Amino acid sequence: MKKLSTILRFWALAIATTLGCFIFAACTNAPLATLRIGTDVWLGFEPLYLARDLGYFEQQPVQLVEYSAAAEADRAFRNGSVNLITTTIDTTLTFAESNSNLRAIMALDMSNGGDVMLAQPEIKTLSELKGRKIGMETSTFGLLVLTHALEKAGLSQKDIELVNTEFKQQEKAFQQKKIDALVTYEPTRSKLLSTGAKLMFDSSQIPGEIVDLIVGDAKLLETHKKQLAILAKAWFRATEYIQKNPDDAAKRMIQRQGISTEELAKSLKGIRFFTLEENKKFLSKTDPTLEKGAKRLSQFLLTHKLLKQTVNLDSLFTDQLVKDINM
Repeated sequence: MKKLSTILRFWALAIATTLGCFIFAACTNAPLATLRIGTDVWLGFEPLYLARDLGYFEQQPVQLVEYSAAAEADRAFRNGSVNLITTTIDTTLTFAESNSNLRAIMALDMSNGGDVMLAQPEIKTLSELKGRKIGMETSTFGLLVLTHALEKAGLSQKDIELVNTEFKQQEKAFQQKKIDALVTYEPTRSKLLSTGAKLMFDSSQIPGEIVDLIVGDAKLLETHKKQLAILAKAWFRATEYIQKNPDDAAKRMIQRQGISTEELAKSLKGIRFFTLEENKKFLSKTDPTLEKGAKRLSQFLLTHKLLKQTVNLDSLFTDQLVKDINM
């Protein structure tokens, strides 16, 4: 009986070991969880779609989820439909106010004329906007551009009639003259300028104020580490592709933007994409440019009661992702 018991224990141990090895192998080869990134149609996010088109995601579970407007993408992020979102610093601050675990993990681009206030052709100066209807989607970005434009003319929101105009309705509302002016961005910017709209104000007059980031919960840096690295490398490869192969890149990007190659070329002049090295400096704060811009915007949002309290910027920006990336 003792010999039999020993034999049974041997076989039990062997089976357990084999099963354990099998389970371990299965776990280590388990498919990666999908990383879902919410974006809107702003041209500054186009390198993500170009990267997908060029196969830079390497068939890994990185999924781009496109929304027709920034407000829709914001809602999707808030309700957990996407893991990450591409958005501006000002919107990031409003997210961070209620989520201390939020992290800005990449700096994508800076608007240098791509965000604008346009007016009907007969309106020649900003001061002529007094008493007029100005369309704008509900967003902190829109308020930022609107406020700076009005201040330049010595006006305030009390001097105009603000009309809530969702991004997908803006072009039609402007063309039908339901609004006298409009705060907007690409591709609506190029489309309306090509039909005679008057450029009244653009983001080149407020350098560093409109910067786009990729943000998400801090835990993603651990749970989706591989997917995030693939995403980051794909982004920087795509921005490099735009520089080295502008004609082919343009042909690919106009499909989603719905504008001509000539309009695309002009629009890209209003955007500056950040390099990997700039990301490492910005997010580690060795270059305080990003942090200083966030502080200015935080004060702007507090003044206009869009923030109730100051956001802790010490933990918001992190170089945890970009510091280990080499191209």
